Amino acid sequence: MESSKNRTVNFFRKHWLLLINGVFGLILLLVFLTPLLSAWGSILSPFLYLLFKPSCHQESVRSYFLFGKQLPVCARCTGIYLGMVLGGYFYALFRKKISRVLPFWVFLLMVLPMSIDGSGQALKLWNTGNLWRTVNGMICALGVVFYIYPYVDQEIRE
Repeated sequence: MESSKNRTVNFFRKHWLLLINGVFGLILLLVFLTPLLSAWGSILSPFLYLLFKPSCHQESVRSYFLFGKQLPVCARCTGIYLGMVLGGYFYALFRKKISRVLPFWVFLLMVLPMSIDGSGQALKLWNTGNLWRTVNGMICALGVVFYIYPYVDQEIRE
């Protein structure tokens, strides 16, 4: 008889992608639900803004607004979450056809724009708009998905 520990491990091994996609999907849902709840005057919205605070600076000039209320994350973080969700679902749909891990140099090229842009802004060398920040975040997240997820798949199959 299989122990509960083995069942749990086997469940996570079999459904890791569904779980990761579900977590990022929930995060993205909360990103867009927070300003809606705030516009409705919900007592949950301050808690949700606080929940996202440790992972994002939440500067209003670097954020999008929905229903006249600021999203709880900046444009770059919004792009990262969008990229993780879209990339994760795309990977789930086509993972049988994706037999190779993204080459490391391609991964670096996908992370580089966000790294350069974020560093340049942090050093006050330049200031880019929210659309560019979102695109940088999405490209970086897609690089992470298509570099890391195939490795996880390979490790789990072995």
